[in-house]
Amino acid sequence: MGRLFRLEWKKLLHQRYLLFFCALLLAVDLFNIYENYDKLLRPREDVFTVEGVTFSVDRDAIVLHRDFEGPITQEKIDRLNALLQKAKAEEAQIGYGIWREGYFPVPGVDRSQGERLMMELKRLTGYREQHIQPILAETEKLSAVVQDGSDPYAARMAALIRRQYGNRSITEFHRVKEFEPLMIYKLSALFLLLLACFCASSLFAGEKETGMAPLLKAAPNGKTRLFWVKLAALFTFVLALGILFAAADYGMFYLCRRPTGASMPFWSMDDFADSPLNISILGALALFTLYRVLGAFALALIAVWFSSLLPKSFPAFLAAVLCMAGLMLATLWTDGFFGVFRYFNPVTLLISVRLFENLRVENVFGYPVSAGLLALLGNLMLAAVLAFTARGLWKRRA
Repeated sequence: MGRLFRLEWKKLLHQRYLLFFCALLLAVDLFNIYENYDKLLRPREDVFTVEGVTFSVDRDAIVLHRDFEGPITQEKIDRLNALLQKAKAEEAQIGYGIWREGYFPVPGVDRSQGERLMMELKRLTGYREQHIQPILAETEKLSAVVQDGSDPYAARMAALIRRQYGNRSITEFHRVKEFEPLMIYKLSALFLLLLACFCASSLFAGEKETGMAPLLKAAPNGKTRLFWVKLAALFTFVLALGILFAAADYGMFYLCRRPTGASMPFWSMDDFADSPLNISILGALALFTLYRVLGAFALALIAVWFSSLLPKSFPAFLAAVLCMAGLMLATLWTDGFFGVFRYFNPVTLLISVRLFENLRVENVFGYPVSAGLLALLGNLMLAAVLAFTARGLWKRRA
C-alpha cells in the first residue's frame, strides 16, 4: 500500500505542465499581494519632504508602533498624549498643518499616525466595556426570562454566549490590524482550487487515455484499493498545495505589512471583534487553511467524478470548472429557505472566514450549532457521496 501510494503521488507530481502552472499561479499570487498590499515595500502615497527630510507615513508608523507594543499602561498613554501635544504645538507655530493634512513630523511621532494609534489603544482598552458587557447584559436578561425552563433553546444559547464571550479582555497592543487583509484574501484559494481540479480531472481519465486503466484494474487489489489510494494521494497533494500557498501568502503579507502579535486572540482585530473563535490569530490562519484545503478537495471530487465518467482529462476538467462556477454563483443565494444549502457548498469552506466573523448558529434539534461546524459536516457528507458514486462509476466502466 505504501509503495502504491508513493507511486500515485509521483504520478500527480509529474503530470504534464503541473509544476509550470503551480509556479506561474504562485508568482501571480505573490505579485498581486505585492502590488495591492505593499504599504511597506513600495509606499506610493503620503511620502513628503520637509526641510530636506523625507517622511514615509507607513514606515514611520512602524517605528512609532514599536515603541508602544506590549502591555498597555497608563504611562504609555500619557507619553503618547505628550507627543501629540508637542506635535500640535509645533504645527501651530509653523503653520504647515492644513497643507500637510495632519502629517506633521515631530521627533518620535507623526501627529496623524499618533492620533490613529491613540484611537486604537482606546479601542483595545475599552473592548470589554464596548463589546462584551452589552452582550453579556442582554444574555442575563434572556436567562432571567427563561429560568422557568419554558425555552430550553434560549437557555442553551445564553450559556453558549457566556462561554464564548465571558472572559474576554485586551491588555496588549500589537500591529494585529495588518493581519486583516490576509484573513479575507481569496485569490490563492481560487488558484488552489484550479490546481486541485487540474490534478483530479486526470486521476482516472488519464489512465484511460494511456490505455492503462484495464491493466490497473486487473492488478492485485486493482478494484478494491486503487481508487482509495488515488484519493488519499490527491488529498495529501491538495493539502501540500494549500500549505504552500498559505505560507507564501503569510510571508508576502509579512514583508508588505509587518504585522505583529500572531499569538493575540483572533477577536483582537477590529474587523473580527465579535468572532466566537477563542483561538490565536495564527491558530485562526491554520484553521482557515484547513477549511480551504477541505473545500478545494471536496470540489476536486467533482472533477474526480467526471474523470471516472468521461474518457479524457480535458472534458472532465472543463465540466468540473463549469460546476464550480455554478456553485460560486449559488453562494449569492444563501438567505431564507435556500440558506441551508450553504452548508453543503464547498465554496463556503473556501471563504470560511465569513462563517466566523460573528456568532452564527443554527437550531439543530433544540441545540445551537455553529455555522462553521455545520459547513464542515455538510461538506464532509457531500465529499463522501461524491467519492462513493465516483467509485461506482469507475468500477462499472471498462
